[in-house]
Amino acid sequence: MALEDLYIGIEEHRLIRFFYTNQKGESGWRTTEPYSVERGLFFGYDLQKDGTRSFFLAAMENVELLEITFIPRF
Repeated sequence: MALEDLYIGIEEHRLIRFFYTNQKGESGWRTTEPYSVERGLFFGYDLQKDGTRSFFLAAMENVELLEITFIPRF
């Protein structure tokens, strides 16, 4: 996983796309507005779920830093 891409996304307000498998075993692509990385967790606004979510870094795959920018909600 490219942790550097998460930090760039946070700093430059660029969307992040990644494949995620949650604790229930459900998986799929997520697109988020990134906000922070703390203690093994990534925090962002999940566009599919329309809300703030936390994600385990270890469960994230294929992280993509998109060219699409956003205006921070917080």
